[in-house]
Parts: sequence; structure tokens; C-alpha cells
Amino acid sequence: MKKFLLLLSLMALPFAFVSCGSDDDDNNSLGKVLTSPELQDLAKQVWQITQEANPDELIGLASEIIIKLGEDGTGFVYSKDGKLVESAEACDDPRPGSMAPKAPSRLMKSDQWYVSVVSYTDKGDNVYELSGLGQFSYDPNNPQNVTLKVGQNAVMSLVAQVLASQINLTDLVSKVCRTWVIRQTQVQVSGGDLKDTFGKFYQNERASDLTYIAQSIDQEEDLKNVKMADNLKEIDRYTQIKTVTLSRTGSIAILYANGKMDVGTIQNIDAQGNIKFNWNGANLSNKYISGDLGVNAKITNNYLVLTFNSKVSVENVAQPYKVKLGFTMEWAK
Repeated sequence: MKKFLLLLSLMALPFAFVSCGSDDDDNNSLGKVLTSPELQDLAKQVWQITQEANPDELIGLASEIIIKLGEDGTGFVYSKDGKLVESAEACDDPRPGSMAPKAPSRLMKSDQWYVSVVSYTDKGDNVYELSGLGQFSYDPNNPQNVTLKVGQNAVMSLVAQVLASQINLTDLVSKVCRTWVIRQTQVQVSGGDLKDTFGKFYQNERASDLTYIAQSIDQEEDLKNVKMADNLKEIDRYTQIKTVTLSRTGSIAILYANGKMDVGTIQNIDAQGNIKFNWNGANLSNKYISGDLGVNAKITNNYLVLTFNSKVSVENVAQPYKVKLGFTMEWAK
């Protein structure tokens, strides 16, 4: 396939790899042009709605709500002590400055947060339709004055605290923060019981198919103890990755074909593309993209190369493996 020839030449590796995937006749070596997402300005703030400020309106719904509207139609809805969206998952406290997260199963009810990743559409006049939730709007002259309609409930007029994004809008952040689809995946495994570093590339439809990738890794004799398929089945990630979203609102989300999601909180994206973040719970993370050894974002020819370096421990192997997953992604627009 010619589409990735330039990318591959720029990503020369110090080890041998096997390239997987079918070729096509696309002569374009560039991804989609990265214009500013249509809704980018919404991501500069986050709305935090508390029961203290709205003592009567939130009764029976939640004690606190956080709404984040991302750059190109992906939103994040967090709620405390109650699910606002049926598909919401239990999560750790997403608020900036929270203490180190605990496993959701240990949390007291009064501490339980939920998160849902939703799509949203601009209905005009600062009114937004959030899938699975309802409608949200704000007054552009007084953005702390908001309305929220949850399902068939009546519209609530609420007072919110408007929090500015902690992530500065640089040229890199402007390009990185949007929703992406995977076009190529690089897997590199070292450490553990391996003497050498092993690497492989996957392209086209196979690049986002963790089932295929795991089977391909496990069939290598040197990697028989990695048991990637078993590990992905255990955490219900033995499926395809649909999209990857990074947002200046301070959230990252990976959505899977089976309905599962990984959701995290981004603290910073520095000038070199290093991303500081944490996943929002054990049930909202994939050990192969834990990023505990570093995460980096780089724009190359309009593609985002997002690389997770992680430690993966496996039963009966004394030392953890070092797994590098590099996703080369194109804007999902």
C-alpha cells in the first residue's frame, strides 16, 4: 500500500518486523487535512453542576454533574451518586486535584462516580443534543447559567461552575484534540522472558482489530508466554477499536466495537507531545495501553501517531513485558 510508504520510511526501526495487511491503490501519502474542528471552542471549558448550588433541582438524579463537550461531537458526562446515561460505567473521581484513584468496587456510595462517552449535535442557539441523555444549553453571555433536560424529565434551569481547560491551546493540541480512526498499528514487545525485541506492523482493517493482532502475536514461538488474547478476553477488550478521542476538555476515550470503553483524564500535553494522564478506573483501562512508561503524540503528514509504552505482567513470567503500541490514526471526520 502506497498510502503509508512515507510514514514507514520515517519510522525506521532498530529491529526486524513483519508487515501485515493488504495493499491498495491509494497514491495519497497524506491524511485528511487537519482544519480546526467545528466545535473546538466548546472544549475550552467544562461545566460542573453541584447539588450545593442547585439543592432542589438535582434531587433524585445526582449530587454532582460534569459536562464536557469535545471538539468534534464527542462529549463526556460524569455524574456522582447516580447514572444519567444508562450505558454509564462506574469510574474514579474525575475532578482535577482528586486523590489517587481507588478501585470503583471499593468506593462508598457517596463517593461513586459514573462516566459515559456520548455523541452530541449542535441544534443552534447554544443548544446541544446529547445521545442517551437529553439536551444541554448555556447562556453565552453568562455561561454559568445552563439548562439540562434528562430524558423525559422537565427542563431544569441550573447554575454551573465554569472551569477553564487546564490544557493550553497550542498548534499541536489543536491538531491532536479530536476523534481519530486507526489506520496502522505498531506492536513492539521486549523484556519479560525475551532476549530480543520483537515488533510487527498491522495495516488497514487489521490495524484496529485487537482479536487479529492478539492471535498474530500469540502464534509467534518466542511470544507464547505473552498470552495477549487471554489477557484481552479477561478484560473484555478482545474486539475492534472503533475510535480514539483526545479532547482539550481533559478527557481521552477509546471506544470498542463491543460497547466497552477506556476513559481517562488528561492533565497536560507538552510541546514535545508527551501526554500526562490517568485512566478513570480499572474497568475503564486496557493494560496494553496503561502508558505507565510514557505516552507520546506526534503529527506526521496529517496523521496522529499516538504511542503507549506500558508494562504488562503475565503469570509465570518473573519480569513484566514492555509493550509499545503505536497507533497511526486519521481524523475520523
